[in-house]
Amino acid sequence: MSRITHSRTALMIGGATVALAAMLAVTPASAQSTDQVSGTRVVADHQRADHVRALADTSGFEIVMAAPPAQGSDIALRANGVTASVRANRSDSEFSIDSAELVGQRAVTRLTSGNRAVAADGDALLVTTQRGASSIATALSTGGTLGINIDTSRGNSVAVAENRLDAQALGNDAMATLSLEGLQQPAAGGIVGFQSNDTRSAVTSTNMAAVRIGTGATFGSDLAMTDNLVRALGYGNAFSSDFTVTGASAFGSADGGPVSLVPGSADGDPTISATFATLSHQEQDGAVTARAGENDGSDPFHLVVFGSLSDSAVRHDGDALVAGGYGNQSDNAMSLRVGAVSGSGAVANLTAVQRAGAADVEADTVGGIRTNILGAMTASQASLSDNSARAVAIANLAERNQLTVEASTVDTFGLPGSGPVGTASAGFDNSSSVTAAFSVHNVQDFGESSVGATSTSALKLGVLSPVERSTLAADGNTVSVAATGNGATNGLTLSAPLLRASADLNNVQSGNGQIRVEAGGGAAPLGVLLALPATVLQSDLAVRDNVLAGTAIGNSASNSMSVAGTSFANGSGHGEAVSGPLLEGYGAAADYALASTQKLGLSGSVEDAVGINSAVAGRFGMLGDYRTYGSAYSVEGNGVASTIIGNTVANRLSLSAVSLGSADTPAPGTALSSAQYGQVIGTAQSTQALVAPGSLDGSSVSVKANTNQAYAGINEADNRLAVAAVDAGSLTGRNTRVSIVSSPGISGDDVLGNLQFAGGSISADGVTSIENGDSGIGMAGSRFAINANVTAAEANANRAVNLVTIDTLGGGVAGGLGNMQTSTASVAANASLDAGYRASQFPAMPMIDASSVGIDGNATSALARGNAVDNQLVVRGNVPSPVTVTSEVSRFEIWADAGAPLLNAQTNYGSVTASASNSLVGAAFNGPLTGMNQASMTIGANTVSAAAYGNTATNAASLSSFGQPGSVAIVSSQTNYGPVTAIATGNQLILPLGSMTGSSFALTGNQVSAVAVGNQATNSITSLR
Repeated sequence: MSRITHSRTALMIGGATVALAAMLAVTPASAQSTDQVSGTRVVADHQRADHVRALADTSGFEIVMAAPPAQGSDIALRANGVTASVRANRSDSEFSIDSAELVGQRAVTRLTSGNRAVAADGDALLVTTQRGASSIATALSTGGTLGINIDTSRGNSVAVAENRLDAQALGNDAMATLSLEGLQQPAAGGIVGFQSNDTRSAVTSTNMAAVRIGTGATFGSDLAMTDNLVRALGYGNAFSSDFTVTGASAFGSADGGPVSLVPGSADGDPTISATFATLSHQEQDGAVTARAGENDGSDPFHLVVFGSLSDSAVRHDGDALVAGGYGNQSDNAMSLRVGAVSGSGAVANLTAVQRAGAADVEADTVGGIRTNILGAMTASQASLSDNSARAVAIANLAERNQLTVEASTVDTFGLPGSGPVGTASAGFDNSSSVTAAFSVHNVQDFGESSVGATSTSALKLGVLSPVERSTLAADGNTVSVAATGNGATNGLTLSAPLLRASADLNNVQSGNGQIRVEAGGGAAPLGVLLALPATVLQSDLAVRDNVLAGTAIGNSASNSMSVAGTSFANGSGHGEAVSGPLLEGYGAAADYALASTQKLGLSGSVEDAVGINSAVAGRFGMLGDYRTYGSAYSVEGNGVASTIIGNTVANRLSLSAVSLGSADTPAPGTALSSAQYGQVIGTAQSTQALVAPGSLDGSSVSVKANTNQAYAGINEADNRLAVAAVDAGSLTGRNTRVSIVSSPGISGDDVLGNLQFAGGSISADGVTSIENGDSGIGMAGSRFAINANVTAAEANANRAVNLVTIDTLGGGVAGGLGNMQTSTASVAANASLDAGYRASQFPAMPMIDASSVGIDGNATSALARGNAVDNQLVVRGNVPSPVTVTSEVSRFEIWADAGAPLLNAQTNYGSVTASASNSLVGAAFNGPLTGMNQASMTIGANTVSAAAYGNTATNAASLSSFGQPGSVAIVSSQTNYGPVTAIATGNQLILPLGSMTGSSFALTGNQVSAVAVGNQATNSITSLR
């Protein structure tokens, strides 16, 4: 076997595309290095950055237009770009081949990856390895300015638009594209992408730049700062792959053992054995930092008029400030479009592995987005809208792991005696595996990494002097800050008219590090404000639909498997579908199996819990105490949200066919398994201040439909299994059996199991204040309304939605659902609201004169739950006979045997506390003179509620059939050992003390409530014929 020479290898360093033509002439080939590559057609690119500093620096740039006084002119800076881009290693490899050129020496592709070595064996191979050792990549841009400065502006159009200021730093960056056309069996191919950076290989991206418009006094002009970007991105490792196969047929050869096996991080290297395979493996141990904004105390986006603004329009819209730090990032796709698929082994597998050992991953946005008019504003419009500031830090991100298979027929049923396949398992030794003919396998571990995102980006539109006959709007702006340990989107789509096959999707995520988010706080809240320190006359002012959000998550995954065709048969060899404990560990075993396992912290050790925290503080509205005349103010639809979640997953498994099985052929089975373990200590803090003027004359203020939400959760799962067919046979020919001991075990035709354990301590705290400025004059002929604002704090140790839907016209499908939730965590939710109108005395004037104040429909709520679940089992069609049900509930086990059983077991040991206390809703007059004259005040339909539950469940089963009804069972067991407390104390609904003349008060329909329940369950069975 020939080898690739050193000169050939050297030629490929820096980009395999350069050597592609030469490589295709080598048959066969083997790469000469510790990475062993053996194949008929090979492209192999091996890169190493060793004690290297790579720097891209665009600091100090100036793209500036300066002009004297201008009139009737168009002045613009558009579509300019400044980019600092650096990679320690970069590889772009593309390999396209007609598979008729392959001699078919290999029917199986075998791939292995790790720091010690990478090995690949197959017909057509594309291999990329990138390693960083004490290598630093830095993208730097500081002190740069892009903008327009002009003196007095008359009748001009001035625009700074669509400019991009970018800094990008990557340790390892690779793209791999492999295309096999005209497939003839046997033929095998694969992609390997391995990337690693050691602890001394750091990545830093810094973009401190300024985008500016500055004018003197402005008359009859249009000023626009729109759609500009300042961005800093940092990646430790970035890898994308696209593997496409087309042809008349494909073949899967049995090779023994798992199709994809990923050992624990210290126990070995990932291995794959399949006809077509992609293995993406990334390891990041060095720090990744991204920082965007302006570091001298100013704002990166600033439009300023140094004087008055008259008969003009100012638009400061659509600008974006972005900082993104990623330890590992990947995007992998595999597509198989062929005629017939046959054989008894694995046909296609996509495996992605990401590990961040003890990396620090940080993203920060610094400074905000601002418009200042340093003079009077007359007959003009100013907008500060649709801008965004975003800081995102993620240790491991699998943006896409997608396998798509389209064929005319698929028959991969195993040989007699070969044993069943179609098992997605997480092993007791921290390994994980899949065994089906088609499979997706994702493994992520953020280790001891610290992941943090912060923002100091506020938005403000200010007018220094009086505003008259003008419109000011600050709408639709977004500031978001997010930090995540592991994030993944995994998908498998399989479609063919005739299907006798197996498919697995297995997602495994873990971590023991720290996740942190901060957006404002203390004396420097973020948010959106209009600053109006002078009189306002006959103007419209609005702060609407703005969002400030902070989110900190340990593990997040979206997993989806969709199987569609005409005629299906059992293709795995499994005699039943199983969700729960397996011989290999825990997961799902069936023709079509989807399993997700998420873990945070060390088992049984609160001291080693993962810290997850989010602190968000926002302020929205108008600042200013001067009198306002004939004007309208709107502070509506703004939202603040702070969220922490340990593990969150959405699992979807759907099967759609005309017929499932036949009289002499078993139907395929489906199994969905979700398991979550979380030891988490953390707090979600959300603080919102809403401000508006209070000195009104012939004016109106609306503070409406604003929201403040604090949410804390340890485990969140949304699991949905759907089977639809015209004629459905049975796999087992018997009832479904569900047993819950230490975990749920379900066996039948189509089964779903959910397991959650929560430990540690979490709290959600939401505080809202609604205030008004007060120059001591009060209201005359005006309206002040505070309506439908919501403050909500919610905390859950475990929360799940489980839905099984089986929709058939005939046959006897046995479906079942099992849910088990256990919590030892302390859970607390706290919410409070301070909302009202306050006015001070003014000589010889009532505080509210011929005016109205309404404080209506505002809601403050705190909800805390140990375990919460919504279980639904829907069967349309027949279930197996007999119709009898057997079940048992004991201290150590519950079980049921029925055509369609639903079992629920919940145990709470931790304290659960909800507090909605010390809220103040009403009005106050600060003075001895007349309070109200010909005025009205209503305080109505406001609610304050606290609710705490140890365990809560909604269990619903429905059965509709045309023939003899089958057996349906609901068995629910709830045990609560922890204290459950709901507090709603110290809340005040206040009317002002003061004299009244021809006025009215109404204090009606307000509610204060506290509810504490140890166990609550709602169970219902509906049967329709």
